[in-house]
Amino acid sequence: MFVRYFDLGVFKGGELSRMNKMLTEHPLVSDYELYGFEAHPRLARHCRLKFMFNKKVQIVNTALGDSEGHCTLYLNRNLVGSSIYQGKNNVIKGREITVPKQRFSQWLKQNGIDRDQGVVNIIKSNIEGAEWEVWQDLLKEQLTDLFDLWFASKEGYDGWAIDLLKIDGMEEKAALLEDSFRQQGIYVHRFSSFDKNIPNSDVKGILDQMLKERSEQTAPSPKTPADVV
Repeated sequence: MFVRYFDLGVFKGGELSRMNKMLTEHPLVSDYELYGFEAHPRLARHCRLKFMFNKKVQIVNTALGDSEGHCTLYLNRNLVGSSIYQGKNNVIKGREITVPKQRFSQWLKQNGIDRDQGVVNIIKSNIEGAEWEVWQDLLKEQLTDLFDLWFASKEGYDGWAIDLLKIDGMEEKAALLEDSFRQQGIYVHRFSSFDKNIPNSDVKGILDQMLKERSEQTAPSPKTPADVV
């Protein structure tokens, strides 16, 4: 089984390292690719150095959203929680940089990521409220069904919406995003290296179950006597 893992908001690569270990050790995984997206150039450089000898990992230094080009990234003191939204509750007025910005849907298309049979696509996001724009982009391009497992820093249908509540004026969008996930039957599991007081979902067990189910779906049917010549 071939697995692709997309880590939106890779920060220092904590989840990327854990997923790399799980996929390396899993008996049903024949090969895999890991993609980490990070808006802040310093954090992107950190991750490129961290994974420089791992050919399975590609780090992309870009913000993600609903447009192409550049955008302002508003910063916090320790780089945790930097956001493309000026109204986020922990960014510091006057601390900002300009960074590249891409539509995730276009990056997927440009890199030939498609609904390939026999491939499992996993996505995790912690991009400080930009989940709203990424979700709208994926909806518009009809790509939400590309992914088999969804992760974030909170478990539940509101997993991708939680950071919108930290941004002035985004409360209604948070509710809309949660409703959209619920309507599409997309349940988000918790997978985060932050706040160890909050337990993660059983990521390994969830991954095991998904890979087992997909393996059974793609396995060739046993021959019947009529098939034997």
